[in-house]
Amino acid sequence: MIRASIESAAKWLTPRRIRAQAIVLALCLWGMCAVDFATPGLLDRAGNVKFQDFLPLYVSAQLISHARATELYDQKVTANSVQAVVGQVPRVSLPYLYGPQVGLMLVPLARFSFPVAARIWVLISLVVFFACVYLAWKSCPALLPHNGIVVLCTLAFPPLYHFVVRGQLSAVVLACFTAAFLAFRAERHWLAGVALGLLVFKPQFLVAIPIVLLLAQAWKALAGLVVAAAGQLVLTSLYFGPAVMRAYFDTL
Repeated sequence: MIRASIESAAKWLTPRRIRAQAIVLALCLWGMCAVDFATPGLLDRAGNVKFQDFLPLYVSAQLISHARATELYDQKVTANSVQAVVGQVPRVSLPYLYGPQVGLMLVPLARFSFPVAARIWVLISLVVFFACVYLAWKSCPALLPHNGIVVLCTLAFPPLYHFVVRGQLSAVVLACFTAAFLAFRAERHWLAGVALGLLVFKPQFLVAIPIVLLLAQAWKALAGLVVAAAGQLVLTSLYFGPAVMRAYFDTL
């Protein structure tokens, strides 16, 4: 019964239908984005801060660049710093919830104004995103003849729209998963684990993965994950000191 349902769905999802639906969805998403972001200034048409999820990341990079890393997880300091960036915009509360290593990675962008830094970050993220899609597409022989549909579906992918308009870190997460996928396909299980372990900067992604690897008895991948995650935390602790790490874990 399940196989019959899958076959029925596969017959319905013809390349022509997939192409048409992807075009409609892409036009709706990016048309809405163009209208929403056409307003001048920091606010979009709905009254939200453009690239708002990038705000706490930008503020964290500024604090680190000014030797104020000990204040990263002081919610009052973060709120005041965010407000200083957005100016007269109504009160915005966006706490910083990532590890300090994420802010350190973005320090080069702290020299720019927030709108410029956010646009640079989105551009970098788009390059990473499409590189990941390209690598995944090249590794799947069944998709090679359908490059046009792959491009359309990529543009119509709702998370792409969200990470662009909000300035999220999603592209970094995707890069880790893509690296793990390619490593697993190449039978490089330890490297796949290392790629997954790098996700420790966003710990919720490492809740289920170690359990899956443990149950699958994928010992090399699990070892690589533990080494990469522990290494990232140790190096971060050595750089920032125990006080900053303690504040991070308390916030987490």
